[in-house]
Amino acid sequence: METDEVVFSRKDLGGSLPVENVQALASNTLKEIPPRYIRPEIEHKPASVEDSLQIPVVDINKLNDDDDDDELAKLHLACKEWGFFQLINHDVPEGVIKKMKGDTEEFFQLPLEVKKTYAQLPNHIEGYGQAFVVSEDQKLDWGDMLFLLSQPLSVRNLTFWPTLPTSFRETLHKYSEELQQITLYLWKLICKNLGLDSEELASMFEDGTQGLRMNYYPPCQQASRVMGLTPHSDSVGLTLLVQVNEVQGLQIKKNGRWVPVKPVPGAFIVNIGDIIEIMSNGEYKSIEHRAVVNTERERLSIAAFHSPNMRTAIGPLPDLVKDNAANYKTVAAKFAFFPPSPPTYKIQKRERDGKLSAVAASATTNTTSLPAVPPDNKSLDVLVIDTKRGNKIVAFYLRNPYARLTLLYSHGNAADLGQLYDLFLQLNLSLRVNLIGYDYSGYGASTGKPSETNTYADIEAVYECLETEYGVSQEDLILYGQSVGSGPTLHLAAKLPRLRGVVLHSAILSGLRVLCHVKFKFCFDIYKNINKIKKVKCPVLVIHGTDDDIVNWLHGNALWKMARDPYEPLWIKGGGHCNLELYPDYIRHLCRFILEMENMTTEIRLKKIRQNMRLQKKRSCAMCASMCCSIKLCRPKCPECSRPKCLKCPTCWKPKCVKCCWRPKCPKCAGSSCCFRNVNWRCCGSGLNGEQDG
Repeated sequence: METDEVVFSRKDLGGSLPVENVQALASNTLKEIPPRYIRPEIEHKPASVEDSLQIPVVDINKLNDDDDDDELAKLHLACKEWGFFQLINHDVPEGVIKKMKGDTEEFFQLPLEVKKTYAQLPNHIEGYGQAFVVSEDQKLDWGDMLFLLSQPLSVRNLTFWPTLPTSFRETLHKYSEELQQITLYLWKLICKNLGLDSEELASMFEDGTQGLRMNYYPPCQQASRVMGLTPHSDSVGLTLLVQVNEVQGLQIKKNGRWVPVKPVPGAFIVNIGDIIEIMSNGEYKSIEHRAVVNTERERLSIAAFHSPNMRTAIGPLPDLVKDNAANYKTVAAKFAFFPPSPPTYKIQKRERDGKLSAVAASATTNTTSLPAVPPDNKSLDVLVIDTKRGNKIVAFYLRNPYARLTLLYSHGNAADLGQLYDLFLQLNLSLRVNLIGYDYSGYGASTGKPSETNTYADIEAVYECLETEYGVSQEDLILYGQSVGSGPTLHLAAKLPRLRGVVLHSAILSGLRVLCHVKFKFCFDIYKNINKIKKVKCPVLVIHGTDDDIVNWLHGNALWKMARDPYEPLWIKGGGHCNLELYPDYIRHLCRFILEMENMTTEIRLKKIRQNMRLQKKRSCAMCASMCCSIKLCRPKCPECSRPKCLKCPTCWKPKCVKCCWRPKCPKCAGSSCCFRNVNWRCCGSGLNGEQDG
C-alpha cells in the first residue's frame, strides 16, 4: 500500500482574497461603516470585569524550582480550566521584545503603497492583508495583519519580510528564536503535568512550524458594530501573544461570558490550541476568544503560533488513553491512497494499426469487463497523457455519435479504469455524452505515485488533452467527481468560469473531515473542497447515499448548501458509498441533469452572467456610496439660481460622483442612464442649450 505523504506548502495554511485596507479606510471620516464590516450576528454585550475572572498569572522562575509544586499545579489548572495564562519572568530579553514592538508599530505607520509591496498573493495567507477571506460576501474583521512563517528556517519566504524599518528582519529573527526556546520549555512542563515523558511533546514541536502574526486594529467610533477579530479558537498547539501598546481588546469566553484580558506588563499571554486539546484527550482546553475595537485609539499585538512537525499524528497521546476512552480520533500526517494491486488492466499496441488498446490484466482473475483480446472498437480511444509533474497517465475516451456534451470522470479511491469500464459504457450510452475517464498517477497503468498534488496535475492534463485533441471547450464540459475524485474535480471547476456543470458523487468536504468531525483548519488537511466549492460558478448536482458509512451524507449536504448555483440534489435513501449506480434514481436523475444542461442555451447562460454582474454592481455601488460620495438622496443645487432641478441656466452644475450616485435626467428623453459627458446627453444629440453634441 502506498501513501501520500503530505509535503508542507504555504497554500496548505489556507488562502485569502485581497480586501480593502482597514487602516486606510478608518483614516477617512466615515459617516457609515461599509456593510461588510457590520457584525450584527456577533454578541456585543458588555464583557465581565470581575477581578475574580482574570486569567491566572504563572511565574516561570517558580516553575524552575523543583520544590515548588504549587506553581506547577497553577499551570496545570490554568491549562485545564482556562486554556489561557500570563507568563512572567520568562527570560526573553526585554530589549528584544521592545525592539519587536517598535518595529511593528513603525511598519504599520508606513505609507500604504509601501506596505502593499508585501501584500498577500491570491489564495495565500503570508504577507500583508487579512486572513482567511474566502468569499466576496464574507463579513470582514476591522483590522489588518502581517503574517510571516518564521520557523523552521527553510520555510521562510523573504519576499514578504519587510525591509522597512531596516532592522525589521533581524529583529524578527531574534524574536522568533527566543520564542522557540521558551515554547520548548513549556512543552516539558506540560508533559510533566500530564504525566508524560518530558521530551514527548518537545520532540513533536522542535522542528515544527512557527508563524508570526502582527495585528493592527484601527479605532472605530462605532466600535460596537464591528469586530477586530472574529470569535475563534486557535488550530495550533500553543500561541504566545504580546501586547504592543496599552490598549486592551483581547477577550476570552468563560462560563458563557466574555472576559477582558488585562495584560500584565512584560508578560506573554499564552493559550492552548486545538491540537493540544486533542493530544491531551480533552484534559486541556482550547478556548474561544476574540478581539474588540477601541473607539479612540488603535490596538497592536503580536501573536506567535506553534504547530507540530508534519510527521506528527494528531490524536490523543497513547499514555493518556490507557485507562480512559479516547475522545478524539487520531489523524495521521499521511493519507492513504489505495490503487488496486495488481492493476485490473494493461495497455498494449494493436498489431494491425499500432493504436493503443486496453485488455484485462489476467484472464484467470478478471475483475473487469475488458476483453482478454483487444477489440476493434472505434468508439474507444486509449490515451497516454503527459502531466506537468512528469507522470504518464492512462485515459479512456468513449465517443457517442449523438453527444452534445462531454463528461470528464474522476473516480474514487481503490478503483481503476478496468473496474469502471462497464460504468463508463452505461453512462456513455444512457446519458448520450462523450466520456473521458482517467487513472491518477500510480493507479492502473499510470506511472508515478498517488498524491493530492499529482491528482490536480492529472486532471489539468486531461482537460488540456480534451481541448487540443478533441476540441472540447469548457462550455461543453461537465466534470464528474466520485468520492476522492471530488477533490481534483472541484480543483479544476474552480478555475473554469464557463463550465457547463459539475456532478459530485459521494463527495468529501476534506480529507480530514472524512476521518473525524472537526471545526478546525489544519495545515496538513487535503482536498479542502469546503473552500473550493464556493468558487464554482456553474450548476452543481450533488448525489449522496443516506447510509454512506465511509463519507457521511452530511458532507454532500454541506457541499450542496455552499454551492453558488446548486441543482436539485439526489439523496438516495439506503444508498451506501459504492453502490449508488445500482439505484434506478441514479441514472434517471443524471439524465434529467444532462438534458437541462444541454438545453441551457447561450441566452440563458448570458442571463445568469448578467444577473451576477448586477448583483456585484449593486454591492459595489453600496460600498462606493458609503465611502466616496457626498451626494446620496438630494440633487445638487444650480450655482446660478440655487434651484435643485434647474436645467436652463447657461452655467451648469456637475455631480461629484457619476459612478454610484444620482445622474441628472435628459431634458428631452427623460433618460437617466445615458452617457454623461460635459453635461451633454448623447442619447438625443443635444446639450442643455439645445446645441448639437459633437
